[in-house]
Amino acid sequence: MKGESGGEATNQTSEATVPPTANTFVVQVDATNVGKLGLNIEPGTLAVNSVKDTGLIAAWNHANPESQVHPNDQIVAVNGRHITTHGADALQEMIRTQKTLKLIVARAPTFSVRIDKRGGGKLGCAMDMDTLEIKAISGTGLVAAWNMWSPDLAVQPGDRLVEVNGKNAMAHGVGNVNAEASGTLGAMLRGSAQLHVLI
Repeated sequence: MKGESGGEATNQTSEATVPPTANTFVVQVDATNVGKLGLNIEPGTLAVNSVKDTGLIAAWNHANPESQVHPNDQIVAVNGRHITTHGADALQEMIRTQKTLKLIVARAPTFSVRIDKRGGGKLGCAMDMDTLEIKAISGTGLVAAWNMWSPDLAVQPGDRLVEVNGKNAMAHGVGNVNAEASGTLGAMLRGSAQLHVLI
């Protein structure tokens, strides 16, 4: 399910000047005697869509608060095999079949973007309402204007909205974030890079 908006652009001011880079961390779990990982993973990219309240990853998160797995993280390596050399399908099969797993997880960084909708302009982007992933950006609209003013911090397809006006999708639910995004909002996007967007 996708939503679209388009409209006039307004001026925005960047709150950062250098686009950040992703960081990685290691997650090790053993499924020999216990159940499943408790992860919902996007086929083809190994992006984490959700983490269940129970399962090996939930237990890992509880025991390792400094390296918790969150939605929108991406599994980039499994037991020494990297997604770029072995492909997502092979890694997903390893996750499904192997009992002992050493996962390298990448987390997209955050940066801030300010967009003001009070003048009546529209975002001008298509978004998957279930995952809050940006699917397309029109040539007009507030997002296009931001991208023109701040090319180093441009919002791109594949980024995901994860926070709006202080409401985090993980804590408040996708529906509440979607509702907040319909009005004047402050938002955080995450995908190839995680963006903090104030709208």
